[in-house]
Amino acid sequence: MSLWTRVLLFLFCFKYSVGQWYDEDSLYDRVDMSEEDRPCECIENERDYFYGHFYCRNRNLTRLTISELPKNRCRGTHAASLQGNWFSDYPLLVRDPRFVRINLLENNLTSLPKPFQVSKRLKYLNLSGNKISNTRDELRTMTQLKILHVSWNRLTTIGFLPNPCYLQILDVSGNALRSIETSSLKPCTLLEYLQLSNNLISYIHKDAFDPFKKLVCLFLSSNPLTTLADNLFLGLKRLHVLHLNDANLTNLSNYTFNGLVGLDELNLSNNNLITLPETIFSKNGNITNIKLNDNQLTYLPARIFSRLRRLHCVDLVRNNFTYVPATMFLQHPSTTLSAYMEENPIQAQSLRWVLRASVVRTEINPYACSCGALRLGVARIDFCVDLQCGEGELYLHWLDAVIKIDESSIASRSQPGGFL
Repeated sequence: MSLWTRVLLFLFCFKYSVGQWYDEDSLYDRVDMSEEDRPCECIENERDYFYGHFYCRNRNLTRLTISELPKNRCRGTHAASLQGNWFSDYPLLVRDPRFVRINLLENNLTSLPKPFQVSKRLKYLNLSGNKISNTRDELRTMTQLKILHVSWNRLTTIGFLPNPCYLQILDVSGNALRSIETSSLKPCTLLEYLQLSNNLISYIHKDAFDPFKKLVCLFLSSNPLTTLADNLFLGLKRLHVLHLNDANLTNLSNYTFNGLVGLDELNLSNNNLITLPETIFSKNGNITNIKLNDNQLTYLPARIFSRLRRLHCVDLVRNNFTYVPATMFLQHPSTTLSAYMEENPIQAQSLRWVLRASVVRTEINPYACSCGALRLGVARIDFCVDLQCGEGELYLHWLDAVIKIDESSIASRSQPGGFL
């Protein structure tokens, strides 16, 4: 895999983790707003970000021919950047064999290109943000493609992929896919990044992901999945990032994440989970970050994270916990573990270890802060807690705690709202 492809893959995998959104092709096609009015031209200045591009973006063009490409210049041109025009058919210019990358993002295209309509040397193709619904066998012979973006179109199937398939990055998010069958992606065994979010997928065949031994990032967010087959990800030993947020999940089994021995980041936020099995993560020892916020969790087994030695962040914000599951974190082997539990209906009466070590004065101020230390078995807990009075009961407003066990610590250092 080329260096550029690796960099692009890295950016894609972690864009959701940092909460940022940008164009899927931003590595190749980033645009400075000050350059939107630049004329159609070949960029020959090696210091220009678009060096090597035939640049013709946001010009409201409906046609563009090869004769309009200056032949006495553009000797190093290898890419066509044609985003934000009004092409309803593939411009003749993109047949030029020198092009290996073509960006036709945000045009009016309604079908995938036929082999004779684009360069045979094509390795990168961005067709996102069009109106494409025709998906026969248009891409079957484009076997040199490595990166394909067809997000936010009207696709109902992905049976159009090249065969043989050497794709490493495939983005089909924002379409109308309803299921993922075993044969849909079978030829593309080299995939490392697969984006299937924001579709209508309610069914995934239990063997659908078997061919992807090299897959690193898998996004299935914002699909009406409801449930997942046991051992669905069994063969994905290299998978590092798995996003299943906003997927209407109500129940997961002990076998859901079997095989994901390399998993680093797991996003299960904004589902309908009430609890999780105790051994659901028993074979995922490399996880460092789990997002379970915005579910309906009321309880988690005490030893659910006990085998996740690298875990350093658990997000439990906006669930239905009425207590702080201190035992669960005390049994965790990590030296540093941050847990976030703000916006849970946690009652202060459940924090007896806090109340025994602090003086709570609610008659003076509806908010009462107190700091202290407490011995709890083998643990020393240093804490600051803010309790809020409401309807005759005390509720936990925020808690910042450092739990120390045998010279090591499990820490939650957060802004008001962080809990342990």
